[in-house]
Amino acid sequence: MQWNIKKSLIKASYAVSWSFWRLSNLIFPHLSSDRLRKIDLEIHPNCLRFRHAPCNQRFLKCLVPIFACLFSLEPANASDLGMWVWQRESVSNPAQRKELMEFCGRHGINRLLVQVRFSGEGESRQFADAEAFQEFLKEAGEANVKVEALDGAHDMGLEIRRAETLAKLDAILAFQKQLPASARFSGIHYDIEPYLNPRWKSGDKQGVMREMLDTLSAIRAKVTPELGLTLAHDIPGFYDKHPEALAIEFGGEKKNFHEHIQDLSDYIGVMSYRRKATGPNSIIDLCAAEMAYGEKIGRPVYPAIETGKLDDEPGITFYGVEAETFLGVLKEVRTAAPAASSSYGGVLLHSYRSLRELLEPRKPSNVQNQ
Repeated sequence: MQWNIKKSLIKASYAVSWSFWRLSNLIFPHLSSDRLRKIDLEIHPNCLRFRHAPCNQRFLKCLVPIFACLFSLEPANASDLGMWVWQRESVSNPAQRKELMEFCGRHGINRLLVQVRFSGEGESRQFADAEAFQEFLKEAGEANVKVEALDGAHDMGLEIRRAETLAKLDAILAFQKQLPASARFSGIHYDIEPYLNPRWKSGDKQGVMREMLDTLSAIRAKVTPELGLTLAHDIPGFYDKHPEALAIEFGGEKKNFHEHIQDLSDYIGVMSYRRKATGPNSIIDLCAAEMAYGEKIGRPVYPAIETGKLDDEPGITFYGVEAETFLGVLKEVRTAAPAASSSYGGVLLHSYRSLRELLEPRKPSNVQNQ
């Protein structure tokens, strides 16, 4: 928001508040023991200072911030701002953990989707980097940043990998139980992209979707409400664009693949990778069907923005674009999306390394670019 606009709005709220104060003295004369006198008001960014405010003018001092809020042009719902973190050293290296948390603080990021790893096989499978994650979660909690355990691969949902996928989930849940309540994961997050699998590409979409929904259903059965964890899945923005090819019967209902996934999630992230916020073929447009269904079932939808280098589709990422342009589009999404749908939950940014290079290119780089 431009400061001159904000200043004008604050002045307007002051004028209205002053009128209310004058009216209150007519209606409630016992509130005033002193003569009304003009209040000198110093206006600063996000701040109102009263230089001469007698005690009987406390009523006015209460009204001013109220009217300032009413006239604000900031989004009514600032919403979550999340970010994918894939690199192991962002957790395991203390200095890089500190850099990540400071980066989140500077840019208002309050949700991290952090890749987890495992050691061992079968029943001996364990959560890797346990001590580092304990510190990471503690530091994130102190910074008021939520952390979701992230995992993903194009074949994780297939029947042939289901036992392994569930074993990894068991390892996450076992680790979670060992953690203090103030330093735990806030959710489980999957980035499974089945359309990258050779079976999908060769035409077996129905078979892949059915196997994946069986796997997601098994995951849902393990991540129960009493655990206090959200369960989220990332999907592309094109599932709804194929109403016939990607419609499948599951659980006794035939509907689009994305709707079944939303049924099995607490929220979804939509990889709505575009460079404009609104209009045809935009970030919000790619989420329209998902947000409409989210409203129907009462579950949030998070549009996502790409900042990494994409050689095949450079036009859908903010890689190489000016930071000011990116921030302008991000602000527009966060303003327009709540108006477009009540199911809007926030924005997810992909991902830490490329986003940091975009926003802070002159920062010392002991972290390599993604």
